Order: sequence, then C-alpha cells, then structure tokens
Amino acid sequence: MADLSPNTILRRASSLGIRVDPDGQIAVRSPEGEAVCGAAHGLAVLDVFSTARTIGDAVARLRQRVRGAQDWIDLTNTIIELHQGGILLDDGETGAEIDREARGFAAPEVHISMLNDRAQTAGFLAAIQETVKPGDVVVDVGTGTGVLAIAAARAGARHVYAIEASSIGHVANLMFQANGLADRITLLEGRSTHIDLPEKADVLISETIGSEPLREQVLETFLDARLRYLNPDARYLPERLSLFGVPVEIPATDLSSHTFTPETAERWRNAYGMDFSPLAVVAASPGQSFLAQRTEARQWQRLSEPIQLWDVDLRRHPDAAVRSTVSGTATSSGLITGLTIFFELHVSPSVRLCTDPSTAAEHSNWRNPVEILPVALKVHPGDLIEVTYRYGVPGQKVEVRTAPVRRYR
Repeated sequence: MADLSPNTILRRASSLGIRVDPDGQIAVRSPEGEAVCGAAHGLAVLDVFSTARTIGDAVARLRQRVRGAQDWIDLTNTIIELHQGGILLDDGETGAEIDREARGFAAPEVHISMLNDRAQTAGFLAAIQETVKPGDVVVDVGTGTGVLAIAAARAGARHVYAIEASSIGHVANLMFQANGLADRITLLEGRSTHIDLPEKADVLISETIGSEPLREQVLETFLDARLRYLNPDARYLPERLSLFGVPVEIPATDLSSHTFTPETAERWRNAYGMDFSPLAVVAASPGQSFLAQRTEARQWQRLSEPIQLWDVDLRRHPDAAVRSTVSGTATSSGLITGLTIFFELHVSPSVRLCTDPSTAAEHSNWRNPVEILPVALKVHPGDLIEVTYRYGVPGQKVEVRTAPVRRYR
C-alpha cells in the first residue's frame, strides 16, 4: 500500500465532514485535508480507524466485507486514498492545527470555562491525589485537554488511558508530551462505549457531568466502564451524585427573559406587528426549562428547603435510569413557578462539590437548570410539595404537585 505497511498505525482525523454523492462516492473533509473514495468501503474504514490501530488489524476486521479480488483492491485503495487525503493520520501526527470552528465539546471555550473554574478543577485534582495509588492503571473518560489524566500519572499511575471523542484530544496529546508523560498516557480517540482497553483499570475518572448532570450520559458511561473496563475492586471519581430541587417563585420579568409567556407574546406582537398567540400553547405545556446563572437564581424566593430528588451511587447503580417521587414541606407562602436544580458531587471520600446557588462559588463552570411549571402552584407554610423526577424512563422529566395541609380554625 504505497508507503504504508500492515504494521503502520493509523487513526481517523477528528471533526470530519462527510458528503455522500449520487454516484456512490463519498467526499470526506477534515482540518487536515480532503479525500474522495468509494462509499462501498469508505464509511466502514472510517469507523474501524476511529481508534488507532495497525492497517493489518483494520483489514482483518473488515475482511468479512470483501467479496472478491476486485473488492479487495477497492478496500485497500480506499485506505490509501483516505491516508493520502489527510483523513487517516499516522498515529504520531497531531494534525495541522486545532479546528478553530469546532463546536460542542471540541470548542476551546468549553475547556477554558472548565479550567477557569478553580473550585471544580482543584477539587478533582485533590480527589485524584487522594484516590490514585502508585502502580494503578487509570482510565479517564472524556479527558478533554488531558488535565486529569496528567494528574493521575503524576499521582503515580503506572499507565493512564485517556479517552476523548472530540478533536480536542489532539490538544491532550500535546499536553501529555509537553509535561513529559507521553510514555505513560495513551490517548484513545472515540466514544468510550466503542473502545476496548488493552488491560483492566484500577481507577475510573470521568468529569462528564455538566449543569444538567445526567445529560452527558454519566450513568451510561459508568455502567459500561464497570462492566468492561474495571477490576472488581476499582475506585471511582466521582463516586456519588445527588440531585436536589428547590421550589421557587420566579419574578415575571425573569420568566419572560427565558421562556414563552403570554406577556412575552404580547410584547413581541407590539414590537413586530405579528400574532404570537400560538406560542401560548408552548407556554402552557410542560417541559420548558432554562439554565440560570447562580447570581440570578439566588435572588428568587425559596418556598421550601431543598428537596433531595435522588441519590445515585455511581459505583453500584444497576442501570442507566432514574425514577423517584419525593416530597418536602412549604416553608413560605407564594406561587411555585419553577424548580431550581442543583447537585452535590462526591468526587472522593473527602472532596465534595455542590452547585447550590445560595452557597456555591461566584465563578463556576456549572449553571443551574430551572424547570418551569406549566401552571403556577399556590402554597402556604406546611403544605406538602411532591416532586417526581424521571431519566431514561417514559414520562415527563419533572412533575410537581402540592397538597394543602389541613388547617383548623
């Protein structure tokens, strides 16, 4: 294969754009180049090289697709074309440059925000120092810029496998080299659920917890890692996650800034001369939510103490679903218009991080999800407030009900 051999290690470039043409060809573009190849094998080749592997290993995995001598030639030509076009990179390459137009978790601003959150990053670093022991094998899922993988290696890990699905992984590789740890940290590119480790790990690290703590699929990630990656007595960072909801009365001005309301529809009608009444249907339906800055959320009147919605032991949770119905008691009179969500993360036995807007640090990468009630609920002190929370099961994500306490004259 041109300058390639069965022992050449290749990996797929990140941030690919793919176009399938009517003539059966696919055009693949990356920050490193562009290639055109046959669709018959092109997508399969891209898939098999999502993880760095030798050409010999890749061809063995693709062998069952081959139907004859010409098909074999087409397969090998596809690999050559993708390599020559900069779509399949030699494993030592980092790519010409970082994709400055990257979105999602590859976007630089995402990682800048996390690194600027001193409490979050320092908390994880302290937990790693507490948890990782000399000689451990560590897997870091969602390594990002590689900071936690570097910390694990510095804490004495024999080897760290750093998994990253986005193109920011190229930056992590450069970080490993710059910090003199390239021989003890291996970057594995792709989704963790699609990757196999060469050996079992003693420690799982994953900072895949965003403002909406389950949205990045931390339950699915930990469950899969527990089944496939880890030794039976493995340690986890984080090890526990608790979610809380606070019934609040949100001022109308704040609601109109974030959600559809009859007032916003009227304001837009006056501004733009259009009938926005159909948006009233959205306003009256369940499921409206937004992310609030904690400086905003801490101003709203709390109508009860925080209600623990659920508590998950990430080391033992049996599946990727949560359903709970819990209750609290109103402590003030008012209208419940929303539920402010925050979580407490047990990163290690002695490190906890909390996003309660009333106590959390001013500068945080995490914001607070706010679930809007379709109909405001009036409460008085002593009234029962019942909340149902669902994830990974049918039904509305959050439901809030109230029951007035019986009062005697």
